[in-house]
Amino acid sequence: MAEAGEGPKPGRLLLEVVGAVVVLAIIWFATGGPSHYAATGGPFIKPLAPVNTGQVYGNLNSPGSSGTGGTISPGSGSNSGNNLNQSIKISAGSAGSAIQPNDEYIYLTNNASIPVSISGWKLQNAGTVTGGSGILRGSQRSAIIPSGVILYRPNQANSLVPIVLAPGARAVVTTGRIPNTSPYAITNSFRTNICTGYFSKLPYYNFKPSLPITCPDATKEPGVATLDDKCYSFIKNMSRCHTPDFKDDRVNGGQTVDGVIGLSASCQNYLKLHYNYVGCTLFHSADSNFNGKEWRIFLNTLPLWSKDRETISLYNLAGQLINSLSY
Repeated sequence: MAEAGEGPKPGRLLLEVVGAVVVLAIIWFATGGPSHYAATGGPFIKPLAPVNTGQVYGNLNSPGSSGTGGTISPGSGSNSGNNLNQSIKISAGSAGSAIQPNDEYIYLTNNASIPVSISGWKLQNAGTVTGGSGILRGSQRSAIIPSGVILYRPNQANSLVPIVLAPGARAVVTTGRIPNTSPYAITNSFRTNICTGYFSKLPYYNFKPSLPITCPDATKEPGVATLDDKCYSFIKNMSRCHTPDFKDDRVNGGQTVDGVIGLSASCQNYLKLHYNYVGCTLFHSADSNFNGKEWRIFLNTLPLWSKDRETISLYNLAGQLINSLSY
């Protein structure tokens, strides 16, 4: 008989340990062993500088996921173990034909399965081209994609955020800017919404290409049913995304609206409140279909793209070539 307090015999303890290891090995192989997703899928992190880049690599999504749960950061160069090459498609837009920077634009479209942040990425032209007669074109130039505004609020400070392209979304990247400042100064890149069509309908706001005209139906604005017949008739005949033009009527007094006289004061106040970009965002920013899938990006620089023998290159923050387009 063993004495009180005597521990287990060494041989028995060894058998228990070996048995536990065997059981764990059986479970491991039964669930996929070395081919299991977790063994190779990642995510993993490279050592930090100066040893390595600290970059995340491997599959960022679990098996069976839709691939929309993560975001490829501006400096990231891989997803699912593959390089981001070709994840952003470049289309020439007006790059081969525009002369002025405000008319020059290209398209960037997200072909990846998850959102991609492109702020801080670099667009670069081909630079010097030489021929039999010497240099045919000037030096290489580039521009950095800026941050932008999700909901643009004119004539006030806007909070800038990284520009993130959702899967299938695109950006129109204009080399120049929107020079007109009245009634709204467009000083930042912005995401489109159902109200930005009001910008396109304003005089002298020459967006290339035009902004989508998707403003809410004017006759379905809140409170429109309480308006008098003449006011309702005026609204019913307005085109979508139209901002009424108010002018002083020096002959009859009061104001004309798009040349129409005799609209009541309450009607004019309603028109001023609802039918413009600011009023539209005030009443519709909570609508389920408010946000668009397109960004308008302004590089605010000199012309970048030549009419021919050009290569448009896109690099991420790590300096990796994401895609290029030659024409």
